[in-house]
Amino acid sequence: MLNEIASTREDRPIVRVVQVPISKAELLQNELRQQVATVMDIQEESFVEPSPTAEPQPVETGLGLKSHLVASFEGRLLGESEAAYEQLDQQLVPLNHMAVFRTTTSSNNEDIAARPHTIHIITGRVNPRPTSWWPNAILFIATLFSVLLVGTMLALDNMNPTTADQLSGRIFFELWRGLPYGLSLLLILGAHEMGHYFAARHHKLAVTLPYFIPMPIPGLTMIGTLGAFIQLREPMRNRKVLFDV
Repeated sequence: MLNEIASTREDRPIVRVVQVPISKAELLQNELRQQVATVMDIQEESFVEPSPTAEPQPVETGLGLKSHLVASFEGRLLGESEAAYEQLDQQLVPLNHMAVFRTTTSSNNEDIAARPHTIHIITGRVNPRPTSWWPNAILFIATLFSVLLVGTMLALDNMNPTTADQLSGRIFFELWRGLPYGLSLLLILGAHEMGHYFAARHHKLAVTLPYFIPMPIPGLTMIGTLGAFIQLREPMRNRKVLFDV
């Protein structure tokens, strides 16, 4: 018996369309593309395909964070770079990714003119935890003691030798003599480091309070301290922030 052609729509065989599921990598690529397109006219893009055998391409963040390159986009920014970075950075927060802005490098001047900007997307974000203030306080007190000790020793050197010998036996009770030296030195160090601190906080960077380094051992240092420093706990967004801090 020959098969007859279906004469009605109900008699036609049902054709099932099989939809290939979109992988997580493709979903991520589409989302990254859409987000970057809000700040850049994309001319060229490349994605790093995950491979179980090949090692991911590491990216140096400067803070020991293990990050890997996910995608690169070349084109022209739609606005000012600082505003574009702020906008894109906020969009990448839910994905736990970061953006790195660079100028395109190429031997072809036409390529640079067509797509002068490059945006690299890397995995991982710096989420600094709150730090305690008591280590800073302990180090400051220890440094205050060490500079007062050195200041007192300098004051005794300028006194009558007999009187100096008598006072040196109870030098810890004479530390007040080192106040002019100690306070002057700590004011210099503190003003310098707090300048870095307030500049970093102005740019909303996560930094610590100054860590003062004491050195009360005579002979190793002539000033009673090895200085002070603050710890930067997240990367700087651009050269302007780097210059200010």
